[in-house]
Amino acid sequence: MNETSNSMSNVAARFQKKAEQEMQEIEAVWRGALKTLSENLISIAKREAHTIERIMAMGLLKAWARPIVVGLLILLGICGGSWGLTQWLSSGIQARLQIRSELEAEIIEQRLTVQQLQETTWGVRFHEEENGRFLVLPQGTVPVTGWTVGGQLAVKLSSE
Repeated sequence: MNETSNSMSNVAARFQKKAEQEMQEIEAVWRGALKTLSENLISIAKREAHTIERIMAMGLLKAWARPIVVGLLILLGICGGSWGLTQWLSSGIQARLQIRSELEAEIIEQRLTVQQLQETTWGVRFHEEENGRFLVLPQGTVPVTGWTVGGQLAVKLSSE
């Protein structure tokens, strides 16, 4: 029984470690993508600012400045919104991965508990149906009646 407990505990610990590693990998990928997006946005903004400066220097400010500024603002709005949406989705995914990891660890723990219960009850279980309630014995076990334990009727389990 202890070997099974240790085995299940080891499995749970390995699973938890793997889930944490996967979370770190996902975070690293998101950070890299967000850093690239940020660098691209800064580069675009610098190019657009330089373009506006050149147009202003050429004296075409009245004809071109407003559309360029509006276009630049729209572009920055779209990129900023995309970045915000990406952050929101990333945090949602991370939260769900954490919950999944916790639930899977809990499932392993519950399976260990069920296994321990089966070992301590020797495979005896209860069953209820329309015909009544039954005490179901493991295969190969013979009930021997006529026994008492603590003044109450008892059934001795024999493997004869």
